[in-house]
Amino acid sequence: MIFLRILIFLIAIVLGIFILKYKERIVNTIGHSDWADRYLGGGGGTYNLWTIIGLLIIIAGIYILVRGW
Repeated sequence: MIFLRILIFLIAIVLGIFILKYKERIVNTIGHSDWADRYLGGGGGTYNLWTIIGLLIIIAGIYILVRGW
């Protein structure tokens, strides 16, 4: 069971860092979000949204490692 938690933690860390590093490519591929641009800060709201998503994935991975499901 601990092996699965460690594996999920590692996948979450890699995915979160990938999102943080390549958020510009993700936005260029998927497109801008009108909602995020409106509520999360002008023209950079979509980038802020992807930053928040990446950080939440990393935090969820750490939580799963430390506390379990």
